[in-house]
Amino acid sequence: MKLHMKAVSRRRKPVRSVSITFFVLVSIFVVGRVVILLNPNSEFPLSQRQNEIAVVGAFAIVALVFVVGLVSMWIGSFRVSKRTDEMSAAHPEALVVNLGNRIVSFRGALRSLGVKKRIYRRNFFVMVASETGFSLYSGYTPPKQVTFVPWADVVSIGRGEFTIGFKTFPMIELRLKRMGGSIYMPITISQPGRDPFHVGKPELVVRTIEALNRLRVG
Repeated sequence: MKLHMKAVSRRRKPVRSVSITFFVLVSIFVVGRVVILLNPNSEFPLSQRQNEIAVVGAFAIVALVFVVGLVSMWIGSFRVSKRTDEMSAAHPEALVVNLGNRIVSFRGALRSLGVKKRIYRRNFFVMVASETGFSLYSGYTPPKQVTFVPWADVVSIGRGEFTIGFKTFPMIELRLKRMGGSIYMPITISQPGRDPFHVGKPELVVRTIEALNRLRVG
């Protein structure tokens, strides 16, 4: 069955998002440090030159952290996009989706499926879904299959949400049959062309759920 929804991948582009929380914390620290340095205090006399060096050095460190963060995220986006292109070429009839790794329950589900801790704690995954079931691959050069779930073991595929701070994000909820019970596997999708931590938009999640359900029942 040929899917109308192709692999969740686009041409690589510069990363447009950064870890806002991290940089806010760094900025607060730097601003506080600058205020302390510039505030005249007879107990800690500093010359104007010393103040200037401290301020310039602090902002240089922030700039360096910012650049390193952007480069790191751009490299991650490039590697994920390249991996998706390779997997799409290797499985032209399948649905290829990049998954995030932000939900603790997802890692717990992987553990229940027999995936080793050293794999599910560090790596991002790619899902390859076909008419027989879905596989999860990990790594980049080349990706290695870590588990396979036949559609017969999938009870349901639906839409859910998870919250980080004050913001809610969409996710896919899978229920898998297992001996003596079931496994709850919530998964997030990485938005194409963005860094691996950037969660896919609601419409992307809905289209992916529809495609997975077509494969499951078809």
